[in-house]
Amino acid sequence: CATPRPSRPRPRAEPGAWIGDSAALANTPRAVTVVTPVASRLLFVPLAALRRILRDHPGDWCALYGLSHINIMRAASVMGDLLALSPHARIARTLLRLSDAEGLVSCTQQELAALSGMSRTSFRRAFSDQIDRGVLQTEYGAVRIMDRTALETEMRNGW
Repeated sequence: CATPRPSRPRPRAEPGAWIGDSAALANTPRAVTVVTPVASRLLFVPLAALRRILRDHPGDWCALYGLSHINIMRAASVMGDLLALSPHARIARTLLRLSDAEGLVSCTQQELAALSGMSRTSFRRAFSDQIDRGVLQTEYGAVRIMDRTALETEMRNGW
């Protein structure tokens, strides 16, 4: 496998997400690095083991291509958001995706800006406005959604 190299943060992945499949099979450096802010359980499948599985079970190639397609579609969706959504809508989308049942998102403002694909200046301006309007509240190492409906409206309208 390729040597890890620094990369841009990726939106938080859901349980069951994976990375590195296309880079490993193409013998190229991977473009994504996973960083977890909390303890996580990970499964590493060495390239030799993956190739052995695919050699012994050729029908699994179809499943691997299907999984790769899901990753490509997810990446295209993120790119579309970055191109089409305003700073307010990007923050809203990111927070709504990451929040727990109580509306809490455990991450720093710096992490949230990176996950939203924004510069610190653009993020700070939109984020401060959302706080001033009572939509969000900051806590130590976290953000709490106070008005989910307002965030959903911002996301829907692309404001």
